[in-house]
Order: sequence, then structure tokens, then C-alpha cells
Amino acid sequence: MEPLARRFFRAAEVAELDGDFPCAWYNYLLAGAHGHTSGIEARQIVEAKISADELHDRAAQLISEHTDNANAVDPDANSCVVLGLLKLKGWGTDVDLPEAVRLFNIASEKGHSVAYYNLGVVHERGMGVEKDHKRAVQWYLRAAHEGHAGAMNNLGFCVSRGLGCARNLEVATNYYDEAAQKGHVIAIQNMGIGVLHGEGAPRDVQKGLELMKKAANFGLPLAQR
Repeated sequence: MEPLARRFFRAAEVAELDGDFPCAWYNYLLAGAHGHTSGIEARQIVEAKISADELHDRAAQLISEHTDNANAVDPDANSCVVLGLLKLKGWGTDVDLPEAVRLFNIASEKGHSVAYYNLGVVHERGMGVEKDHKRAVQWYLRAAHEGHAGAMNNLGFCVSRGLGCARNLEVATNYYDEAAQKGHVIAIQNMGIGVLHGEGAPRDVQKGLELMKKAANFGLPLAQR
């Protein structure tokens, strides 16, 4: 993980504690784009606390800051990922899925693990490309090999359902476990569900409930039930 990713994440945490949720969102997005997996989840949680206008203003700021670097003769991979995310979500700009995919591809050619992860997402969901679970798994594997916890969690999901690969609950659990050890909250929840039901791991109600409680503390609604 880049030092910048940690710096952005820490700035976001401080802003969130101060109640400046737009600033927190801005920095969590940058942390995630630079490889901090927890930045992605934290951004999603903070997003619910800011207005559409506040989100638009911060997204417009990011567009202004990163467009030149992404369009340079030698494009900056981090800027490509940031703009790709904004185009993918329609934050501060119109949704443009093909452009998002193009930007992620540019960053992937420079070895950017977050670009690998996002290319997995767009192929899994059919966003700007044909839905292709096999390609999605290939991209997730590349990102996971670089230590991307979100990719590990998504691999667990695909393997647990046999999407683009053979179905194997034990292998899926291993991926969830690796992601959970890196602090990926959704993976912690998925581990909890698996342990509660004995799917891919020995059934252990106490451990399962502990994992679900841990995930619930981060605000995941399913884990709070």
C-alpha cells in the first residue's frame, strides 16, 4: 500500500471525527484509489451522511485535480482510477461506463491493483462491457495477488457461487478469511455467515455471532439484524 493511501485515510478519519463528512468522503475515495481497501468501505458509509450537492462539489474538485494527469502523454495511473470511479458512478459528471473502463484499462497497464479490482467489478456486473464472470475472476485474482482485500472478498463470492470458476465453499471461505484479516468489513460479515451456517467452515455459532457483531459495529445492515 502506498504511503499516500495511508495519509489520505488518516486525513479522512480526522475529518469524519470532526463531522466534516464531505472532506472525509473526498479523502476516503483517494485512499481507496491509492490502494487502501478500507477506504472503499469507509467512503460508502460516509456517503450516506452527505447531501447530493456536497458530493457533487467534492467530485467536481476531484475532476478538476485529476483530469490533466489522466490525459497526459504518460497518464498517471492513480488519476485514471479516480476519474474512472467518478465516471462509473456519475459523481460530478455524467455516467460514462465505456470511458470508465478505458481509464481502468490504462491504469491496469501500469500495474495498478485498484484498476485490476475495478475491471473485475465491471466484468462481473456487465458495466460498460459484456458481463463475463470468468474475466471478472481473472481480474480479481490479479488484484488479490497484489494484496487487494476487496478482490479477495469478491473472489470468495464468485467461488461460493461457481461464477466464472468451479464452486468450492472451502476455497471461498479461505478468500473471505484472507480479506477479513486485512480488515475488510464485508468479508468479516461473509465469514460470520459461513461460520454460523457451517458453510465452508465448521459450524461455530459463538464465533459466527462474534464476527457478525464486529461487522455490525462498522454499520453493515445485514450484520445488525
